[in-house]
Amino acid sequence: MLAPPTPRAFLNLYELPKMKIVKVILFEVIIIFLAFTSAWIFALVDRVLGLTSFQADWSIIIGGVIILLALILRFWAVYAFYAGKIEFLALKAQGNIVKKAPFNFTRNPMMLSNVLVTLAAVLIFGSVTGFIIPLAIFVISHLWIVFYEEKDLEKKLGEEYIDYKKMVPRWF
Repeated sequence: MLAPPTPRAFLNLYELPKMKIVKVILFEVIIIFLAFTSAWIFALVDRVLGLTSFQADWSIIIGGVIILLALILRFWAVYAFYAGKIEFLALKAQGNIVKKAPFNFTRNPMMLSNVLVTLAAVLIFGSVTGFIIPLAIFVISHLWIVFYEEKDLEKKLGEEYIDYKKMVPRWF
C-alpha cells in the first residue's frame, strides 16, 4: 500500500528552485486564463442561442471551491514531481514513478486538475453549453493517457509501472 498524504507535502514549495516555481505559476495562470476565456466565450454562445444562464451565488461559490481544490491538487502534484526528480511539462517518460501523494490515489492529478479548473470556470459563468469544455478536456486527456502516455511509461518502466497501474486508478 502506498503512503497516505502528509501535510508537509503542501509546505515544501520553498525547497524548489525559483525558476521552477515561476514556470509552474506561469503555466497555472495560462491554464486558468484559457479556462475562463473559454467559459466566457461559451457563455456568449449561450446568449446568442437564447439559453438561460444558471449563474447564481451557489454556482460561483461551488466554482470557487472547485478551482481552489484543483490548484491545491495541481501544486501538490508538481511538488511531488520535483521531489521525485521528474521534470514538470516534459511530456515523456522520465525514468521513475512518483508514488507519493497525490500520485498514490490518482495517476493523473495534473490532468484531473485541468478538468476541474475548466469545470469551475463553467460553473462561475453559468454556461449551459460550456460543459462541453471540461468534457472535451477529459476525453482528450483520457485518449492521450491511454494511447500514448501509458504505453510510453510501460515501455520505459516495464513491470514497475504495470504494478503501479494495478494499485492506483487512472482518475479516481
